[in-house]
Amino acid sequence: MDFLLIIPVLIIFLFCAFWSVRAIHVAELFHNPLVIPMIFWILSYPVRYALILANPDLFSQSELSLSSVSAPRVEVISSVLLFAAAFVAMIGFGLRAILPMHARTLSPVSLVSVRVTSQDQLLIHVIFLVYAVSFGYLTLAYGIVGLYDDFTQLKKSLAKAILGEITNLMWFVATICLLAFFRFKNRIYLIEFLLVTASVLLKTFLTTSKGMVLNLVIFLLLMLAIQGRRPPYGLLAVLLCFGVLFGVISYQMRHLAYFEVRDLGLPFAFLLQYGQLEFSIDSLALLIESNITTLIDRLTYYGDALILMANEPVRDASDLYVLGSLVEIGNLIPTSVWADRPHLSFNHHVTGDVWGLHGFLSETPIGRIGEAFYVGHWFGFLAGFAYAIIFALLCLLWHKVRKNLWGLATWSGLVMAWVVPDAYLTYGLKQVLFICCVGYVLYLLSRAPLLSSFRTRK
Repeated sequence: MDFLLIIPVLIIFLFCAFWSVRAIHVAELFHNPLVIPMIFWILSYPVRYALILANPDLFSQSELSLSSVSAPRVEVISSVLLFAAAFVAMIGFGLRAILPMHARTLSPVSLVSVRVTSQDQLLIHVIFLVYAVSFGYLTLAYGIVGLYDDFTQLKKSLAKAILGEITNLMWFVATICLLAFFRFKNRIYLIEFLLVTASVLLKTFLTTSKGMVLNLVIFLLLMLAIQGRRPPYGLLAVLLCFGVLFGVISYQMRHLAYFEVRDLGLPFAFLLQYGQLEFSIDSLALLIESNITTLIDRLTYYGDALILMANEPVRDASDLYVLGSLVEIGNLIPTSVWADRPHLSFNHHVTGDVWGLHGFLSETPIGRIGEAFYVGHWFGFLAGFAYAIIFALLCLLWHKVRKNLWGLATWSGLVMAWVVPDAYLTYGLKQVLFICCVGYVLYLLSRAPLLSSFRTRK
């Protein structure tokens, strides 16, 4: 009966989602940067609340502190779902108010029209080598871990920080290699792209991170969509099935080798732990049955954050995070200037303040809609207009860079680094700035008469 009561609100949310996505016109669905966030929001709010009302005990074994909302009232669910719908609607309204129709229309790129000189091709190989060497050295010298024992492990040396930012260029590098392959049909670019993909999968297995496989699927959808190509749904279905299977296996791995996941020692020793798993049909079926609910919970749990915050205020005016993740701008100030800079992390903060997991050494986000409620309470839906401005800038950037290889890689990198992760407003700020700087420097180098002057002298 409770489920029937929220059907009108579910319809309102879905209408707002469709209306907002339609603010950006594209030839292929996944070229629209709003589509992926909207899918996550639909899973996190209407789908989550429908599941809770249909089966209140479905997520009773959740790791999160949700005892206070184990049986939330339908009135609370309806009100927070309306809040989420208003946030989504503000994005659609803002985009239409800021940009005319032609600026909100993203035409697919024709690779024939993209300027790629012999100098650009050389730069592609150089950037790939820089990425590959950085990834290899970072993995062997420092290890790639998904978890940590205390916050001091998050403090990085300058060398490790630079290497980390370079390895975070994986989608930028993958873009230039894949687009170069589509343009020239030269297998060397395909090999480089596959090696970048292999590094992503290696990191996935070393960190038991489920999101990396999903990000790979999203990246492939994006690359095909910006060229106006229809995706190979068979291949993507296989990758998604692999992602779901790895997702349930990763939970079992963390039970078997919890401390090895956190270990900063030999990076490849952890791979041996996968040998402890039985990969028979019966054992895999049992794993899926025991962990599929946990996987669904992790895909949809943001909706519970709104219920928690609606039931009880979680911040005060003197809070360092009164403006949400904007405090993380302070992380751009080097410690040489701000010697006693505190650990500024919105996700770590809300892990305690919202979820009640105090002293829990992990990041448990509340999502962008959750951050809007955290900062502005019931008026936080107005933050949707700020996101409309950012998505409008992405539309304008597309029109500016769509005929330049380095611009396309920058646009793709920004979508993968900032749009896809539904964390908070300033999520990945350093990475976003680094991608923009690298893309612009490479654009300048591509236009500099380096090879031409060398050939003239020769």
